[in-house]
Amino acid sequence: MFLSASMGIRMIKTIKEGSARLYVPNVNKPEQGRGEGFYNPAMTKNRDISVACLAVLFKVSKKRAKNRMRICDALTATGVRAIRYKKEVGGEVWACDVNENAIKLARKNAHLNKTKINFVNKDANAFLSENGFDFVDIDPYGSPVGFIAAAGRSLGREGYLAVTATDTAALNGVYPRVAERRYGIRSVRCFYSKELGTRILITSIIRILMQQDKAFQPLLCFQDRHYIRIFGSVSRGAKKCDALLDKMKYIVADKDMWEIREHPSEKSIGPIYIDTIQKRNFCVSVLKELKKRNLTGQNIVRLAAEELPEPFYYDTHFLSKKYKKPLVSLSKIIDTLSKRHKVSRTVFCPTAIKTDAGLEKILAAME
Repeated sequence: MFLSASMGIRMIKTIKEGSARLYVPNVNKPEQGRGEGFYNPAMTKNRDISVACLAVLFKVSKKRAKNRMRICDALTATGVRAIRYKKEVGGEVWACDVNENAIKLARKNAHLNKTKINFVNKDANAFLSENGFDFVDIDPYGSPVGFIAAAGRSLGREGYLAVTATDTAALNGVYPRVAERRYGIRSVRCFYSKELGTRILITSIIRILMQQDKAFQPLLCFQDRHYIRIFGSVSRGAKKCDALLDKMKYIVADKDMWEIREHPSEKSIGPIYIDTIQKRNFCVSVLKELKKRNLTGQNIVRLAAEELPEPFYYDTHFLSKKYKKPLVSLSKIIDTLSKRHKVSRTVFCPTAIKTDAGLEKILAAME
């Protein structure tokens, strides 16, 4: 154990996550340690999935043979993500944080784990704008939108981007005007708001990177607890960007249902990206990595891999209450609908399904 001068008598404790041992602030709430190096144990699942995703991408990287894939943890805090990337995957890992105390703690953690990490005490946007990487991870406290442009500049002609957003109240419709200010699209509080909020975030990322003629293609997306997590590929090309524009539509969204339209109306929001947000082959590969490494998050990735590409889901509990239908098990509804229609569970809601059956047939299956 060691003492941090700015923390006074508060001690630093040692914990273990994945293959890493870490010094972290000994606080009751993660937010209390932000001045020294923010560490949230509730995000372990996020980091487990991130390790598996990077492992899959590392295997297909052209730079794997020379172990030269350049990886950036742009907001490193305690260094846990960077250290795990280095120990559990490989490559050249850089870790940046504007907080001097956080960088000091992260360096101690790297030394504790005998890992070579390139640490930088600098503003993330400035650092990303000046350096090139193959994989950039943006995991801020709050909205990631202010870091996307710099991340895009750092990725060059092609690369991969991982993004976390913890301002889910804005994205999921609790504060629609906040979402409109930050992301350019008004959010809506509804039974499918978790997917709608995720698609608003994806749309914002796509539009910001389009300004650099770079196309962002989602590979794996989910919401868990208080955050949204998105993994995607980035590649240069105006035609690729134009193709993404063709996959954006307007949504008439309210608390009861949605309607997808080609053109805006008084009640519509958007345009919003409505194409697939889960790349099945990638998700299956990530799931295999999670199993092989015995990491958490397997159920999330399994659901993402099995999810239908159609936008939005039907929450059976909401439908049961609204239409006064009995609460039927999800398995029974899926069995009934699957005889004539495509149907799946969704990663966004444990009581919901995705299907091309339509509302009437879903309600009939709930009898």
